[in-house]
Amino acid sequence: SHFRMALDSGDLRFDHCTAQDALFTPYTTPFSIQSDGKVGIGTVDPDYELEVEDAAGAVAVGIKAGGTGQASYLRFINSTNHWRLGLVTDDFSLYDNTNTATPFRVDAGAPNNSLRGLTSGNVGIGVADPSNPLHVLNTSTQQKWSYDADSYADLQVADGSHTQIATAESGNLTLAPAGDIYMNPT
Repeated sequence: SHFRMALDSGDLRFDHCTAQDALFTPYTTPFSIQSDGKVGIGTVDPDYELEVEDAAGAVAVGIKAGGTGQASYLRFINSTNHWRLGLVTDDFSLYDNTNTATPFRVDAGAPNNSLRGLTSGNVGIGVADPSNPLHVLNTSTQQKWSYDADSYADLQVADGSHTQIATAESGNLTLAPAGDIYMNPT
């Protein structure tokens, strides 16, 4: 392999050639720094401050920490907000550094389709192809509504559509509709 550094109209390029006769063989440009400060990897004309391109297929950019439990993330910062997206310990998270909050986190080892959003707007939890705006699939309790750790109600739909709504502690279950309640036992 042969490498050369070239200055072309104010743009700095690092070129590569694998041919034996590097003097007469066209070079490819895997890396360039434009006169406006934009950096291109795989492109000589980046549109952004950093652009990575591979005309032949998919592009992967790696951010690798030194060991287990080490953080590796991207920072997104403007004049008022600071966010981090990446691995913190062993969980993937979106962290609001401005307000010290983690609104979204996925634990390492989470099962397939833990959360899935479709172009239709349907969201699935535990299901690959949600058929409703919120579709929850699980073989145990599907939903749990909590006031605190001890005060909650849960909903379970079992095989044969057997359905149970249960309250914790000694809580009451009250149905307070604006209209009638219909029961149709068959």
